[in-house]
Amino acid sequence: MTSVRHVARAVGVTSSIAPAYRVELRTGAHHLVADEPEANGGGDAGPGPFGYLLCGLAACTSTTLRMYAERKGWDLATIEVDVRYNVTDDGHTSIDRTITLPAELPNEQR
Repeated sequence: MTSVRHVARAVGVTSSIAPAYRVELRTGAHHLVADEPEANGGGDAGPGPFGYLLCGLAACTSTTLRMYAERKGWDLATIEVDVRYNVTDDGHTSIDRTITLPAELPNEQR
């Protein structure tokens, strides 16, 4: 039998008495707010769902690279991960991720 181990959990709560599209979020001991921009009918009280999705991808990528560098004993001062959600005029979507490492980083560590 395969066992399941929960790695993370998030709970989102919205209600009819809350501002439109505002969602109270909890994950672990952290309390966050998600909302839509005013242009979409929200109050812009926090990132929207796509913003949180992209933050998760950026955080996962930079953390994984940091862990890898530490295991290899590499001194990696900064890691920048730029993640963008794109929609073309004909409705196609994509996510682009650009990773920027220090210029002085040796090629074998890239």
